[in-house]
Amino acid sequence: MSTMDITRDQAAAELDEVAARLRLNNRALLRVVARAHKAGMRQRAIEQHLDVSQATVHRLLRQSTENPQVLEPTPAEIIDQRTAGQITTEQMMKQLLNWTFTFGTTPRLMVSPPTHTSPAAGTTSNAPSTAASSPKTNSPG
Repeated sequence: MSTMDITRDQAAAELDEVAARLRLNNRALLRVVARAHKAGMRQRAIEQHLDVSQATVHRLLRQSTENPQVLEPTPAEIIDQRTAGQITTEQMMKQLLNWTFTFGTTPRLMVSPPTHTSPAAGTTSNAPSTAASSPKTNSPG
């Protein structure tokens, strides 16, 4: 049996492993470029160490500056570590069970009420219009 003779399930597992390693390597690259830049290295020096283009270094720095959260670990990264064979299923489960999840909560924003202009008087008011604030009733009479 040659190395090319594998089942579809084996091929899918190999693809999943390589994809996970690529994602992990991309995150590692992003982090190391951000750390090197923060340590005072210029883009040109980073480019030379990594053998990538200056445009790639610039893009990575822009990405990490515009959204610093991309530098933080994520549950998906832990799953990728398991898929890539870097940690065991037990290690993955322990890390995920100890993860502090937010369950999609978002901070509340305080919004000022809309300003309405009375067409007849040309005056401005913060009060809601009576047509929009009147409750509709379905009672007879």
